[in-house]
Amino acid sequence: MGMTPKVLLALTVLICWTQLPSAVQAGKPELSGTVRDIDSGKPVWGALVVLRPTRLTTTTDKEGHFSFGNIRRGRYSIEVSIHGYEKTNIAVNSPDTSIEIWILSSEETTEKEEIIITGKREKRASSGRAEVSVHLVSKDTIMESAGALEDPVRVVGTLPGVLPMSEITPLFFVRGGAAYESFFYLDDALIYNPFQLGGAATIFNPALIDDMKFYAGGHGVEYPGSLSGVLDIRYRDPASDGYHGNAELSLISTNLDIEGPTFDGGPTFIVSFRRSNFEIPLAIAQEAGWVSDNFAAPAFLDVYAQLHQKIGRHHDLSLHGCFIKDGVDLIEFEPEDVGGFGAGTFFYENYTYLVNLRYRGQYGRRLLHTAVFSSVSNEIDAEATGDTPLAVDSRIHSFTLRSDWVVKLGGENSLFFGAFANRTQADILANSPDIRRFVMGLRIGGDMNLENLDFDVSFPFLMAGFYVKTSWSFLSDRIVVEPGVRVSYEKPSYEVLVEPRASVRIRLARGLEAKLATGLYAQPVLNPLAVEPGIGSPRLTAERAVHLIGGIEWEPADGWLLRAEGFVKYYDHLTTNTDDVLGYLSGQVEPFTSEGSGGACGGDLFIEKRGGKWSGWLSYGYLSAWTQPAARERIRKRGRPEPRPRCTPHPGPGTLLQTDP
Repeated sequence: MGMTPKVLLALTVLICWTQLPSAVQAGKPELSGTVRDIDSGKPVWGALVVLRPTRLTTTTDKEGHFSFGNIRRGRYSIEVSIHGYEKTNIAVNSPDTSIEIWILSSEETTEKEEIIITGKREKRASSGRAEVSVHLVSKDTIMESAGALEDPVRVVGTLPGVLPMSEITPLFFVRGGAAYESFFYLDDALIYNPFQLGGAATIFNPALIDDMKFYAGGHGVEYPGSLSGVLDIRYRDPASDGYHGNAELSLISTNLDIEGPTFDGGPTFIVSFRRSNFEIPLAIAQEAGWVSDNFAAPAFLDVYAQLHQKIGRHHDLSLHGCFIKDGVDLIEFEPEDVGGFGAGTFFYENYTYLVNLRYRGQYGRRLLHTAVFSSVSNEIDAEATGDTPLAVDSRIHSFTLRSDWVVKLGGENSLFFGAFANRTQADILANSPDIRRFVMGLRIGGDMNLENLDFDVSFPFLMAGFYVKTSWSFLSDRIVVEPGVRVSYEKPSYEVLVEPRASVRIRLARGLEAKLATGLYAQPVLNPLAVEPGIGSPRLTAERAVHLIGGIEWEPADGWLLRAEGFVKYYDHLTTNTDDVLGYLSGQVEPFTSEGSGGACGGDLFIEKRGGKWSGWLSYGYLSAWTQPAARERIRKRGRPEPRPRCTPHPGPGTLLQTDP
């Protein structure tokens, strides 16, 4: 669907308007500081810092640093809390300063590394000391990033090693990988489809985000084998010190939330409501004649609720629920509205339901446990008429159960292990062009030269297994080695996948570290149409990638970070087209094969400044990527018939295909 210069101008004006509030506040003072352990003097990473009475929140970074920008002068109090430490409150008279906050460990806490594991990463066994290509992004960074439209996934598109697809959609590519090679998590729930408004936005509510952690590769065995990246988003826990409310209004959305305790000894709660305000700028654009009156504003609505119950000193239980609806009302368009593609209509609705039950506990001084059950459902109804007709009715229901354990072995050493199971059912009823004519990847809409086919697909997917990982330090913590292995059984490929991974950190000098990671990552084919026996190729196997990442991290001064990394990725068992149209239409050749291969190599340079008068980051990257489709000789070796001559779409009406001479 085309886009006129007037529409592009309207979108540009909208993006500029959304950045005005932050620009107006640019001259206000900043409050920053560092949180340290009172016994060791080391910075504490992942502590929750709350500025009262504003209720602004942030988390400390790896240097223990935090900052609040654009605040009025006056008297404030700062509250610092993290599991394993006593809650600390201090008064601040002048915001335009930098302070140090010293916190005391509680009675039954062991060492600082255990605190990191049980802190703002939600007591889960994913916090390694030798992680590579990882970025921890706070809520404030998400809200203040220019051009991100308050969308955390758009912020990911500005990180090193990441290439956004376009300014219109938050889809991204990580280090030469395809868009589907990155997985998304929300509070331990795997979200297969986090996008809304037809891919123009995501379902994550920035007002609820505590922080997010993004891996551009080299992630540990506690995560599935996504070939490229992992985005792990955490929503905050409710406040327990009283009732609090918040209201925000912008040209993008209206946000309302309330939180606090229920009764003495009872659970704390948070309830949030958000809706879009796109009809306001659209009305302005239509009144100015920039956009056709036939267009309707896209809309989204989401409601989120959480109950959090403390069970003694070292155990807690959380129940999360979320309902999200987005879509576009029926649009009638003329050829001049869509670049001459013809007249027609378009309708789209998307529903997401999420329920998450999570338990966290500490047993004695050395054993930590997290257990999670999540249920995620996604329903899409879409219909288009005109020159590119399309109708889709899809239902995806996913259930995940996982259990993660951390055992402190003494000193800096730890053992991580866990088990997981995911059961997903995808049902698709569609009338669309023959997807076997498309190159594997993202495609939107149909092709006027292809006849439509009816699809009725039911796709069951199962992934279950376990992982084990250890963290060992040598030479007074100068060298940290973290090997691990992930073993899983996956259906419908009926494969047992063994994925070894390892990372190493070497401390070269104060503030200077070298890191190295390598591993095997296996991602099952999640496209229901590609593996459905009547349409695709049921014998497709999991795609595989080997990562090799090395680099250095240097902290030349307080708040500064310089990171340089190089990487090599090799792909195997990639799903590709067999490129033999008549062969698969006649049933003699399967349309897809797992015999593609490829690779990518490159490097990233990342400079970050946090705290002080200003903050931000600058990155520069180099990438070279290549793919090799399945060869016809290899198809014949598997006992299939000799492919027939290649075919192409016929431009004229009445005939679907013609044979190349």
